Amino acid sequence: MRDKLSDREQKKQADKYAEQLQKMASVDSWTLKAFSDEISQSLSSWRMKIPGMSNVQQVKAVKEQQKIIEAIKVEVGENGTAADITALGRKEKLKISLRSDVSIQDMNMLIKQFQSMDVMHKVLRQRKLAGKDIPTDEQGVKALIHKEGKTALTREQKQTMKKARSKSAMRGMR
Repeated sequence: MRDKLSDREQKKQADKYAEQLQKMASVDSWTLKAFSDEISQSLSSWRMKIPGMSNVQQVKAVKEQQKIIEAIKVEVGENGTAADITALGRKEKLKISLRSDVSIQDMNMLIKQFQSMDVMHKVLRQRKLAGKDIPTDEQGVKALIHKEGKTALTREQKQTMKKARSKSAMRGMR
């Protein structure tokens, strides 16, 4: 009985993930609004509304992410893109950090997550426009991004990633 319930739950999650990927591929551009909607959707799950059914730490993390996103929206606008967020300077990031009452490190982690999802969106969008299949599971998406991710990036994004890698390599040498 438990196996059937577990299998059914896994099937539902897999279907929901595939649906989210299709939805992401259908969006013209990945904006803060789309990102916020994606995060809000995880909060609106029926499990999150039943006391004891949701992971309290997970709920706190999602709510914190929402606070950061709302603060970023004030700074760059609701339709802010990865390029807009990448262009934020130290002062703007400090304002966002103070407005959302989170550390700059937490905010930078969310920004990196947003940028990663932007790359994923671009790869999925290219495939959809080309009439190619879109993966339905997480492993398929990871393999696809590894294979086609660089073709979806702009020159500026490639340079930004290269700088970030060199900065992290320099930190590792200290």
